[in-house]
Amino acid sequence: MIKDSKFFRFRPSACTTSFNRTALSTVLICFLVMCVAIYGQADVSTTGYIYSKDITATGHISVKDITTNNIIEPGINDVIVYPHPCTPVFTEPEQQIATENAASYRNSIITAQGEPGEMNAAIEINKKDETKEVKGNKKPKEIKKPQGISKASEISEPCGMRGTDSYLLDYTFNDDINGSAPSGWTINNSGGPVTVEPVPSASEKSMRLYKATPNSGYSAGYKTYTAQTSGIVTYDTWVMTPEISSDKYIMARNYEENKIAATIAFSNGYIKAGSTNVQQFVANQWYHIVADLDISSKTFTLFVDGVNKGVYNFQDSSITNLGEVLFTISPGCSGTFYISDIKISKKTVPNHYSIGLAYFTRWNPVFASMHPTAKIYGRINDWFGGVKDHITQAGPWGNGPIADREPLLGWYNDLEQSTIDQHILQAASRGIDFFMFYYYWKEGGGGEREGQNIYNYLNSNYKNLIKFNLMFCSDSPWPSSDWDNYIIPKIVSFMQDPQYKRTPDGRPILNIFGELLSHFNNSETQVNAALGRLRTAVQNAGLPNPLILSPGIGDEQSWIRQGFDGMAPLNLAGIGLFDNEYVPEDYSVYPGAWVDYVNQHFEDYLFIPGQAVTFDSRGWAGVSSSVQESERYVYTEPNPDKFRVHLNNVKNYLDTHPESMNIAIFYAWNELGEGGTIEPSTLYGYGYLNALQEVFELDNSNYKNRVIADGLVDFDPDMRLEVIPEHPIATVNQVLKVKVKVTNKNAAQINSGNVSININGCEVISSTDTNLSGLAAGARKDIEYNIRVLNGTYWQKQQITVTANYNVSGQQKNASSSSFIVRVPAVNGVIEPVFKPVTAGDSVDLTVRIRNYTLGPRQATYQITVPSGWSIIGPENGTVTLDGYSQGPEWNRAKKAIHRIRIPSNAAEGIYTINLSTDSNGVQTQSFINIRVSNAIYNSSFEQDDDSNGVADIWSVAGDPVLSLSTDRVDGNRSQKIQAMGIIKGIHQEWTQIEPGRNYLAEAWIKVESGALRFCNVEATSDLGWLGENAQVIAYPSGWQKYTLNITPLPNSGNIGIRFDSLVGGSTVAYVDKVVLKPEPSFARAWEFNTAGALEGWAGNQHISNLSANGSYLTGNITGIDPALTSANNLGYDITKNKLIVIRMKNNTSSTWGQIYFTTTTDTVWNEDKHIDFPIIPNDSGYTEYVIDMSQLPSKWTGTLKQLRIDPCTGVTSGSFSIDYVTITKQ
Repeated sequence: MIKDSKFFRFRPSACTTSFNRTALSTVLICFLVMCVAIYGQADVSTTGYIYSKDITATGHISVKDITTNNIIEPGINDVIVYPHPCTPVFTEPEQQIATENAASYRNSIITAQGEPGEMNAAIEINKKDETKEVKGNKKPKEIKKPQGISKASEISEPCGMRGTDSYLLDYTFNDDINGSAPSGWTINNSGGPVTVEPVPSASEKSMRLYKATPNSGYSAGYKTYTAQTSGIVTYDTWVMTPEISSDKYIMARNYEENKIAATIAFSNGYIKAGSTNVQQFVANQWYHIVADLDISSKTFTLFVDGVNKGVYNFQDSSITNLGEVLFTISPGCSGTFYISDIKISKKTVPNHYSIGLAYFTRWNPVFASMHPTAKIYGRINDWFGGVKDHITQAGPWGNGPIADREPLLGWYNDLEQSTIDQHILQAASRGIDFFMFYYYWKEGGGGEREGQNIYNYLNSNYKNLIKFNLMFCSDSPWPSSDWDNYIIPKIVSFMQDPQYKRTPDGRPILNIFGELLSHFNNSETQVNAALGRLRTAVQNAGLPNPLILSPGIGDEQSWIRQGFDGMAPLNLAGIGLFDNEYVPEDYSVYPGAWVDYVNQHFEDYLFIPGQAVTFDSRGWAGVSSSVQESERYVYTEPNPDKFRVHLNNVKNYLDTHPESMNIAIFYAWNELGEGGTIEPSTLYGYGYLNALQEVFELDNSNYKNRVIADGLVDFDPDMRLEVIPEHPIATVNQVLKVKVKVTNKNAAQINSGNVSININGCEVISSTDTNLSGLAAGARKDIEYNIRVLNGTYWQKQQITVTANYNVSGQQKNASSSSFIVRVPAVNGVIEPVFKPVTAGDSVDLTVRIRNYTLGPRQATYQITVPSGWSIIGPENGTVTLDGYSQGPEWNRAKKAIHRIRIPSNAAEGIYTINLSTDSNGVQTQSFINIRVSNAIYNSSFEQDDDSNGVADIWSVAGDPVLSLSTDRVDGNRSQKIQAMGIIKGIHQEWTQIEPGRNYLAEAWIKVESGALRFCNVEATSDLGWLGENAQVIAYPSGWQKYTLNITPLPNSGNIGIRFDSLVGGSTVAYVDKVVLKPEPSFARAWEFNTAGALEGWAGNQHISNLSANGSYLTGNITGIDPALTSANNLGYDITKNKLIVIRMKNNTSSTWGQIYFTTTTDTVWNEDKHIDFPIIPNDSGYTEYVIDMSQLPSKWTGTLKQLRIDPCTGVTSGSFSIDYVTITKQ
């Protein structure tokens, strides 16, 4: 391999037709192979490259193929020597070719030794047929060559360090009329004509400036282009003058045409940079003039015929932009000046910092699981469920509003090509270098997961604006054989794309999320070998050894032993919160915690920094994460200003850790469910992208040029406005700040202007200076408004609109940007949803959560209302005292209370509503939840299909079956028809929360016409960790039959899914209807006394009078010291499984004890051995639930219950009692 700093470019020409083309092709192939090996890419064409470190000789180049010893003699026009801008980096000593002394390479052979298996080649340089070394893509022009100027193809610099040109102006004069002024140019002919002439030939025209006498006028032409305020602008032209006397000028000026950056003069025999002589020139000879003008350093580098003539200061150091080229013979001068082939370009220099953003692909109907959204929010076909429900609302768990998640593009479908196109343009508008795409593998293996939009990126017309790489998500179950058979080939194919992100020395970058150990027998050695096979495959494809980065969490040494090159954690969620898990804290704790964590864990390893813009998955609770897990780590109120603090820490890390290669990857572009929201949003606009660009000084000139070329809407306007509310949610009368950042992106300073603000539902109290006059080009002004929130409707956006009206360079302009705050009540309460299936007779715990939104402490009361016939066990209301908002942990800003309700045993299957009202100093709110009784399956009879796609709503599709809703049914009007070729294709419904320790029953009616259909359940942990399949039954061809699954959940199970899948390799045609999932009854018997006059078999055998049932309670009076109630005889209930007796009653006596007696079918005598005393509340003011654990009598409470006796009190002779219910239950 050769890595050197000069390159030779071989170009075929007409005069080479007689020599050995085959041999030349052999050498060119060799050179291309070496380019691929060194730089990872090559343009397979008639151009080849070979590098030598210090060669300065120019002349005829001969090539010798050392494999055949044939010397090829290309003609003089076939080889041009260009200075190469790259500084080589040698990673292995043997890769260096000994090319230290340039002189020794004249009349000698340069050998290019390839890798084993590659072809070898040599270059021989002979000092003959001298020609000038040139820079650019033209040969030296001479007036004596009337045939014109040959043009070579664009040069693609292979090292990628300097970049490629994107033309702001490309003018040849060839389309203009001879003798006339050039089209589109501004001409000053006050001293002499400016015309287009056929010089040096009819096919290579030029503009001629001519002054016959040194009069006081001008012969000049100039043309403007889009003003450039940063970067390096290159002026590239060919000029010639027939005389050496007098002065002719090339000028680079600003767009306003009043300041000069650089003057290059042909003056009395000298070419000058400003007033400095750089070399003599000859009359009637064409010279290639190139000037690289650096706007930031206010300097320019001058090249004459490819030779660097030095660096010079700008003539006017106050210049802030470049926007015009001027050619002139000025007053007092005379003569002729020819100008040909003008190219002005913005050099696309790769950013000093390479910033990547994790790109989450899920927001579409194919990838997303929409069943949870339907279950929680009642909407179908909505892949933003939970995210959009918290923008302005409290949400089911009272954690909202979470206002920063709404994309500026709207609620998009990321499988539409326009979505990724817009995302590329948005990111490129701020100089982002690459997207790191989450790349998911199928659960169970066999291929990539459907619904990923990386292919939309690959098909985008704008992909050249931003690179990409993969983050392979290995956290789903797949067989280890997939690694070699499918995963490696896929990864290699992506890496072969020219836009795939690489390190500066060409290594493709692969990130891994999750772990690989579980796929390879938990063996570090096997993972190491698997990564080794990936590396081999990548290199066999002609690419360098990839850089493979681990998630880096946990045992760092283990990752290295597994074969990873370094660490690149996705977000480091939780740092700064470990001491206070489940207590939200302001995002401002993250930057400092990040520094501490990184210093502690990664100082001895290759570490790619970046990590989280924030993390808060509460809005996604129940949809894609468990409620408990979503509340574990929460950073609140992130904003672009707080993010800037973190960005400066990352920048400092990169500046002090060169091994990180100035690469950073941030979480995330659009991980909206968990808070990775760098994507422009309705709350902060481009704020996070602005922060990234400003801190890392990212160049977006490629984007700007594309906007101009394609006539696109510019996402980076001339006036950049950024609006940041201090608190995005606020209560009535709260005073808060709204910060406005105004950046002048125009090429000139603002002559005059002002910023104004309009906020619906708020009043502006005060502001800092809003005058924009004198704001320099590139400068920023920060403005603050103090506002007060007025009375109005809760849970709505209060739109903030900021407008800048200003004058620049005589033009009146305006710009606007928007944000919002959400007006919320002082205190709000919710009852957390209950999603686990319940049955009649169950008792259910309800969690009431009350939250204070004000800055100061607050007290609130609440009241629960249940359906008729339902019971609230314990108090129906409560009072809480809450802390106000403070920077730091939100310890007591929200509080919870648990209330148990009991569902009557005769409750019909259906949906029931429970209401909550909250009051705090007259501020009242209302909320409710719905509880489903009996069947936990949604759309269980397949009647609902709102989008008419043949798939019953809520149900998801597995594989590629043909689905339709058939009138062949058991229940209602429809059943789901499944037609499939192959296995594991059908319909699923996941996930349903379950109660630990409780068994479940699943039922379905199935009809199979051909093949076989599997009816099974799958399970996951409470935080959706995959556990696998459990019970199953297979339906074979038959008419309609009812199939049943008796499910004993797997250990640690917290969720159940129901699946119907084809089971044979051929054709399956089947129908499904009336699907049920419900828990086994939790009780053996319940007596609820809900019917007036019905004692339900109970009798007052002694010391009880007036026993009656009033439709709600069983009541009686105490008349003696040992009152007793007895049930009907021969109850016949299994008490081995049902260990609890639950009694809810009100004791209107002074007694402190009650008693239970019982008989069984094997022990029919009432005695003290079969009795339990239980404490009761004397003179109780309400109803209390008493739970008596009969397992205290393990040898007695077993078998079959015959009869039950309850003594509602003991030791008193008067008073009364009232019983709400009695149950014999498992729990």
